[in-house]
Amino acid sequence: MTHWLRVRRAWVMVETIALLAVLMVAGGDHTVAVPTVIGGGTGAIVWSTFVPLGWAAVVAYAFEHHGTDAEARPARRLWAFDVALVAVMSGLAAGVFAVTGSVETLAQVAAHVLLVSGLTAGVTVCRGSGTGILVTTVLVLLTFSYGVSAPGADYVRVLQPDGDVVWSLAVGVAVFVAGLATIWWRRESPPVRAEA
Repeated sequence: MTHWLRVRRAWVMVETIALLAVLMVAGGDHTVAVPTVIGGGTGAIVWSTFVPLGWAAVVAYAFEHHGTDAEARPARRLWAFDVALVAVMSGLAAGVFAVTGSVETLAQVAAHVLLVSGLTAGVTVCRGSGTGILVTTVLVLLTFSYGVSAPGADYVRVLQPDGDVVWSLAVGVAVFVAGLATIWWRRESPPVRAEA
């Protein structure tokens, strides 16, 4: 178990949650001007909405060694521990970020954390950590660059405070469940071996 926690970098996840919480408090309500590609104009984004992207990076980092020889023991059911780790750490991250943030509600923060956690974990387990963080970054950039006045903005801007909260939470939960299902589904995959 200790080796698994070290491989999954559980303490790095906890330390990152604390660091991102400090950054949220320090940053306050500072905004960043972001040009909108669809819908024209520019938008202002509270910089704390970038925090879930930092969380996504640590999730990708934690799962970049999925399928190594240390995990190639199906009797140990490490996939169940992986699912539990993502669920517990994402819940902890959402709670801490909601308490330390000043703009977004708990539902908004939970939606954002669930969305990036599920997407990053699922893609990382299938295609590697680089692809996992790239896909999440592209999603974040898409939601930032979609204008407030563009058609369907409430439903596209799922990672923005001005997006529809219920829709963001529904998408976040669906993507998170899909990410956990991907971890579970990959449990029987053969271990990844580095070629010499």
